[in-house]
Amino acid sequence: MADWALIGKLAVANGVAVALMLPLLIPIANYQINRPFPEDIFLDEQEGAQTDLLAYLLPSHTHPLWGDAVKPFYDDMPESFNYTPFIGFVTLLLASFGTVKRWRFSRFWLLLALWLLVMALGPMLQINGRLFPQLPMPYTLIEDISLVRLLRKTDRLNVLLGIPIAILASVGVSVLLENRQRWQRWLITFALSCLILFEYTMFPFPSQNADVPVWYTDVLAKESAETAV
Repeated sequence: MADWALIGKLAVANGVAVALMLPLLIPIANYQINRPFPEDIFLDEQEGAQTDLLAYLLPSHTHPLWGDAVKPFYDDMPESFNYTPFIGFVTLLLASFGTVKRWRFSRFWLLLALWLLVMALGPMLQINGRLFPQLPMPYTLIEDISLVRLLRKTDRLNVLLGIPIAILASVGVSVLLENRQRWQRWLITFALSCLILFEYTMFPFPSQNADVPVWYTDVLAKESAETAV
């Protein structure tokens, strides 16, 4: 049975979000419609931008403990080098535990997570840098849709993948905390938080030099033609 009160609250929240974004969206849409060559927004960058399946199980190459051990794997998957899609072993275990224990609640979030993961793999399956063009991928069924083409890079779906994974992991935590004394709940929560933070640790955090290259001031500034960089 539909929870109309919840649906109404979600509708109000969506309406408020759209109203807040409209002042930014309207000028962007207007510029896109009227600018020269508006079709450029559909630039195809899918090749080499899909997620490597193995990367979901590989911690960051900057991890202080096992970063050096996993770094050679990233040589074969450079697209995951800077944007590591690592799910986390503790998070994955909690999500699996929560799914098993609370199946009726979790099944929707599980299906959503699986759908986002499969779509993030892109039009061609890649495992440890090796491509498998002989295996059909579901993404090819929707890759020509305009809204999908706006995404340009399928690995960007990993940003959304974190939502159902986090919900499933929180279900696992809630099951673990059931029928526990207060001090036990605090201890379990603290321990799990430390383990998850440790898995996601990136130190030293990768950064880039913020200096403006001389080429921009000595070469590009002298160009009179309108070009794109």
